Amino acid sequence: MFRVATTLTDNSALTLRRYDDAARAGVVVSSQHLLNELRKAYQDYYTTGDFRSTLQIRQALRRSNPERGVDGWYALVGVPTKNVTPKGQKKSVDRGLVALGWELGHNNLFLGKRVRVQIVAPAAAEAAEGMRKAWARTVKRMMEAP
Repeated sequence: MFRVATTLTDNSALTLRRYDDAARAGVVVSSQHLLNELRKAYQDYYTTGDFRSTLQIRQALRRSNPERGVDGWYALVGVPTKNVTPKGQKKSVDRGLVALGWELGHNNLFLGKRVRVQIVAPAAAEAAEGMRKAWARTVKRMMEAP
């Protein structure tokens, strides 16, 4: 007569660590996807393109490293605040706040009217599905790895 002994091992701690690593990597991939889409969207710049060479908003787009928040991993994507001096001007302006002003709207002294040009929100909305797919693909690949 044979007796078979079976040992069950709780691998939940290992699985949680693997998922945590996978979720972090997924945030990197999905935030990079958003960054790429924003760079494409910023080819139009704001209004006539007068701010193309002065503030270089498109070139300033960045993605932060992932950080762990209360609800999991996240990364910031956008224009960091930085004071720059536009061509032909003596006064510096905060590049991030200028981009925010265009996105939210402002009274433009040069154009003599209130203007609002949204680039980020529409680009982010269009990129959302691609971000979800990139995150899921990354997490799936890492969780299925031997």
